[in-house]
Amino acid sequence: MQFETYNPVPGSGCVPRTFSKLLDMDVASVIREMESLAMEMGYPRINDVEVFEKYFQNHHYEKKEKKGLVKDLSLLKGKYGVFCSHEDDYHMFAVINGVIYDKNQNYGDYQTKAIYQYQK
Repeated sequence: MQFETYNPVPGSGCVPRTFSKLLDMDVASVIREMESLAMEMGYPRINDVEVFEKYFQNHHYEKKEKKGLVKDLSLLKGKYGVFCSHEDDYHMFAVINGVIYDKNQNYGDYQTKAIYQYQK
């Protein structure tokens, strides 16, 4: 897969950055929507797994369990959110038609936790 730098609002975090790219929305709007959802659900942060998984569902993304390293992924067609980790560090990024959109490329050795695929 290829890589393209995507960091529209430095410091905004990987979750809103990922949704900003996948949904073609500005980061501030994503954060507002996710904060509202988190409050509705009784969670303190938009980064809670339950919150971002519900947000994926609300936008027609289906969770696919996928184990292995990020560098071994082959997501060539479609839109995906990839949730991954390395030790105690968790990360999320967008993939659209084989291109990874993120602030940097330092996540190849991270383990994939889940992939959320657009289903509409």
